[in-house]
Amino acid sequence: MSNNKMRSSKKNKPKNLNFVEILNLQLIKNDFETIEKIINENQPTEGAPIIFLIILPYLSLSCVEALNILKEKRILTNIKNNSSHSPETIRNDLKKTMNKINKIYKGILEIDEEADLKFRNEVKYEFIKTNNLYYNIGFYTDGYHRYISNTQYMESIIREADDKDIEISKSMHQLGIFLGECTKSITTLLKPVKLTEFTVPIKTDVEIFYKDMHTDNLGHIDGLDKAQILFLIHTLATLNGVKNLLSTILPQENTYLFRIKYIVTYYAYCGLEKFKNNIINKNIDYSSEMKDLINLIDEIKADRDTYFNGDFRSCMMHYSLKNKGVFIIDQKLLNQELPFYGLIESCFNGKHFDEQNVVITNLMNKLSSALEKTISLNLDDSKILE
Repeated sequence: MSNNKMRSSKKNKPKNLNFVEILNLQLIKNDFETIEKIINENQPTEGAPIIFLIILPYLSLSCVEALNILKEKRILTNIKNNSSHSPETIRNDLKKTMNKINKIYKGILEIDEEADLKFRNEVKYEFIKTNNLYYNIGFYTDGYHRYISNTQYMESIIREADDKDIEISKSMHQLGIFLGECTKSITTLLKPVKLTEFTVPIKTDVEIFYKDMHTDNLGHIDGLDKAQILFLIHTLATLNGVKNLLSTILPQENTYLFRIKYIVTYYAYCGLEKFKNNIINKNIDYSSEMKDLINLIDEIKADRDTYFNGDFRSCMMHYSLKNKGVFIIDQKLLNQELPFYGLIESCFNGKHFDEQNVVITNLMNKLSSALEKTISLNLDDSKILE
């Protein structure tokens, strides 16, 4: 058997699993069957690489956490990652809004300067350089010209390679092979796990559009510098990659989509709260759109328990129904016929999946809408990606 395939032997087969452990494995199985469909169905399209980069942090999270659980169950894996990019590092990118805000701004400006230098050096004529008539950022949209993501945000995800001299495209190709093998092996391995399944078909035929710009020409927002404007643009990318892309591929009742929506909305809110605290004491008369964004952040904070729960977030980030060793689901609410088996009901005062799905979807949409009104990107003339 190839060294790149998952191995198991009699001594490495799962130990006797209790009901809760089987539920954990079913959560993994459901997600990876969805992931496999996304990978398989979108391979031939022009937008496939963009879709891959948008789901990369969540795919990395899923693979890292699933492999951790499988190792705990003595289902050992031997899938070698030949890429210089670590799924663990990319997974941690989801939580970078937990850093201090000035550290976040510094990283944003570093990427902007690197992109500017790269494209500036390709320009032949001095007047083009001095007037910033070249481009250093690209924006991706869907067929309705709705913003999805941008090149600088994607660069922030993949720039932390172990080998700085590696060719990025080659390393990302190798990472894709590794994650694909993880997905195939995990789905195959967990086929015998039989409980209620919550995977659903996905939609394909996704068209991606594109527009080049320069970050010095993104527009002015009173009271904000370039790093702060780019922070809002990148935060919007995390939300809109889910809202305007993944939510058109996966139906709303898909549990993997719900997991992603919850994670992205939580960390977007955390970053925006730090952003608000960073600017709020400045003596500036902000625009009505910025004031609306600040008010929305305050409203979320005041009603935080409606949206977010620490135990639940831990279960969304890890394939476990325990937090710090404690089983989270109330035994009276444990039901294998429910999505997440009673976890949502236990963490959100009896609310069912459909109810909490609407709550978190609406919150994601509100944050996206408030940011879009504040930033006001003009992407109506984006062209189809070829």
